[in-house]
Amino acid sequence: MLPLMLDVTGKKLIIAGGGKVALRKLSIFLKEGAAITVISPEASEEIKRLHEKGVLFWKKTVIKKEDLEGAHFLIAATNDPSANEALCDMADKGTWVCVASDGNKGNMQMMSFKRDGDLTISVSTSGSSPGLAKELSGILMDRCKSIAEKLPVIKKERERIKNTLPMQERRERIRFFIQGLMRN
Repeated sequence: MLPLMLDVTGKKLIIAGGGKVALRKLSIFLKEGAAITVISPEASEEIKRLHEKGVLFWKKTVIKKEDLEGAHFLIAATNDPSANEALCDMADKGTWVCVASDGNKGNMQMMSFKRDGDLTISVSTSGSSPGLAKELSGILMDRCKSIAEKLPVIKKERERIKNTLPMQERRERIRFFIQGLMRN
């Protein structure tokens, strides 16, 4: 699988399931502005609260094929692994599907990531150990705090160099600037 960063603003996300795993997965998309529908006969108190606030839509039923029409993303997070797998077959060919109970079943896996300003560090173990991926992303971000703090300066200088130097000099000058900044 290919690691990517995607703009999910306004993209239709369907979550099958209403428990803790569903909430954890949808929270990531919620922060990024996705249009979220939870489909599950039952839902956690937090999902109910988010529905009542109008932050997401909760459809209190078992998911059907027609519920998936036009979805960009589907997260199968029910408490039934066989139902989660069946959702892969139910989804349209153009839908990105994450099966929470088995990362190797869908066509998408969610990586563990940490963000500090413009610095995002993500780690995947390709489903082997999500807990380890979470631990590693935290360790790496802790070690990169000083880089996150320097990133606004790097960004500003990079733009200045891009706007003032000929193409052939840009990369070398930017690399030289970053190396000097990282030594300090």
